[in-house]
Amino acid sequence: MTAGPIFGFRRNSDCKLKRKAPTKVEKKKIFQQGIKSSWNCSYDQMKMVFRMFNIFNVLTALGVLVLGTSGLSVSAWSHGDVVPQAMNTEGLPALGDEWTDTNPFRDDAKLKDIAIEIGSSGYNQNCARCHGLEVMSGGIAPDLRYLDEDFESDEWYQERVRGGAVREGKVYMPKFEGIISQEGLWAIRTYIDSRPDDD
Repeated sequence: MTAGPIFGFRRNSDCKLKRKAPTKVEKKKIFQQGIKSSWNCSYDQMKMVFRMFNIFNVLTALGVLVLGTSGLSVSAWSHGDVVPQAMNTEGLPALGDEWTDTNPFRDDAKLKDIAIEIGSSGYNQNCARCHGLEVMSGGIAPDLRYLDEDFESDEWYQERVRGGAVREGKVYMPKFEGIISQEGLWAIRTYIDSRPDDD
């Protein structure tokens, strides 16, 4: 057999599958009877192919077991392997340490376009993986296009981006405070506001 990309082997011409892969019951019969059945290959070749599938399944189970019992539990990976990235907010005024109650760029004609551009970059680096490209969620996380442009929605947004979301020890959204500035987070909110909710 020649080396191949998936399991290290590629079926050769004398071991071709005539129909779909056999079920678990069919595999057992094939092994017990030692006949060619639906496979056009020798018993030893079939045995090797099935053994490779079993090794793959065992290795997968061991990987899950190791992750589950090590310091890196599977639940720690709930958010995936995305680490929040800082943003360049050059062009936006400094807002200071005290958080504003509402988005300061929403109604500022001079800064809104700059904030949208900066927010688009920040959103794509930090939010799109869960909330969807162009703020169109695929159902994994809330569709942020439906946030109202008002005090209550800004308050909810601010609470969520600053503190993150953790339920039962699982990180559903990381904290962004201390990594992304207030200016950057409000720029992302401005970008979200600019996305139509009727796409």
